[in-house]
Amino acid sequence: MKVVETNFDADELMIFRVRRHWFVLTIEVLGVLLVALMPLVLYEVLLILLGSFGTDINFPIGITFMAGYSAWLIIMWMMLFNIWTNYYLDTWMLTTKRFIATDHIRLFNRSVATFRLERMQDVTVTTKGILPTLLKFGSLEIQTAGEEGNFEIRGLADPEELKAKILDAAGTASKEMYGGGDGI
Repeated sequence: MKVVETNFDADELMIFRVRRHWFVLTIEVLGVLLVALMPLVLYEVLLILLGSFGTDINFPIGITFMAGYSAWLIIMWMMLFNIWTNYYLDTWMLTTKRFIATDHIRLFNRSVATFRLERMQDVTVTTKGILPTLLKFGSLEIQTAGEEGNFEIRGLADPEELKAKILDAAGTASKEMYGGGDGI
């Protein structure tokens, strides 16, 4: 897999790269699939209601429905493509010096935020609910000093492991920058 084009320093190495948890993707895909099937249910209900009045207009309704449903499925396919693209391209990288958050907001709208590890002040992990606890996913919030403010990542796979790696890398970066001090 190709890493997002980022200019790393000569002595900077990538430690960790993560995406959202697979369960978050699955829930979004299942939601689109349910919405894609709704017209079929509505069509059957419509046929039952019209059939009870004894009218035989199934043929024109069927052709109109199939044309409309085909357009609907194309829209749902585009939504699935958009969901997959956002899932695949939303990445968070931890290097020996920085944390890089790449967020694809829409198809042609991307936000890349970076902060140096020695500017990190606090890392908080939040896991709410039974499924997130069992499947090990949750939110990670990183507070930084300066203009960057807070970074919040939702639906992150194994946020506890990432928190430990961020704290370890931040401690190492602070020791290198400040000459042996803890810095956190």
